[in-house]
Amino acid sequence: VFACMQTKPVMQHGEEEQHVLLSALGGSWASDSKKPGSGGILLVRDSLQLSAQFLVQTLLKLALQSGQRVVLVPVQQSLQAYKFVLRKMGMQLHTLLDEGKLAVVQPPHGASCPLVAAGRPHADPLLSSTPLQDLTKRIHQAVTHQCTTVAHARVGGAMAEQAQGVVIVVDSLSDLMSLATSDTEWNTFTRYILAAGAGQAVPITRLLRVHGASAPEGTVALPWAASVDSWTTALEHAAEVVLSVQPLQGPVDGQVLLSRRCGQACGASQGVGLITGAEILPLHQVLHFRGTGDLGVRWIQSFTAQHLLWH
Repeated sequence: VFACMQTKPVMQHGEEEQHVLLSALGGSWASDSKKPGSGGILLVRDSLQLSAQFLVQTLLKLALQSGQRVVLVPVQQSLQAYKFVLRKMGMQLHTLLDEGKLAVVQPPHGASCPLVAAGRPHADPLLSSTPLQDLTKRIHQAVTHQCTTVAHARVGGAMAEQAQGVVIVVDSLSDLMSLATSDTEWNTFTRYILAAGAGQAVPITRLLRVHGASAPEGTVALPWAASVDSWTTALEHAAEVVLSVQPLQGPVDGQVLLSRRCGQACGASQGVGLITGAEILPLHQVLHFRGTGDLGVRWIQSFTAQHLLWH
């Protein structure tokens, strides 16, 4: 069966894997620097059965390589884990931070759990705000600072080509629900994420990962969660590009379904900062892969449904 497939082995942070993603997206990971406010939303969807963190990490690397200023909100993975991942990518976390190319906004402790075991979030008397409100303020400060840096670089002329825009990366938006005190607060936060940086003179792109969650034993679901079940659907409608990672059985471990929501030529002229060029791109594409350990993948370039039946 495997001999019948056309496969190209690539590690997650290898050049070939980047080429596969860029080819599917239709261009480079870069906002249109000539069009202020022309950023877009790329939504990554996965499940507890199969993580899409490998996509987030690869796209993070592409954003940094293309000259974007990044605001990273590490929810599901620790900063230490990102330090390790970035080192494998050939980058140093402390260097990126010192040079201002990367700003990290860490959520309050415990935000990595999508469900609350006991109790509910409450306002910090020292902050006079809830944990989610405090996180929103710090994200806003980081985004504003990065936007100001990009704007100044553009004025400088010599650095203009490197100062493309700002990318906000939230590696697990779903897990931040545990910080909200009500559906109103959560909806306010998600609306902010979709509009973060509005009014800035630079393009802002949002890379957001969401995933389904089932209640582990011994946990209690958020009391208001049932009223916001549709928030991921709203995010999907707001996104220009959706990457859905789904598990499969057989000779492949999963597939990435790429969906374009703009419905036409998805180029920078359409306000999608993730995609450049004027070619007409298909609205849907499917990429199949096998895991290779350590969050690596092997892309399956071509196979048929019959291969799955033979496995």
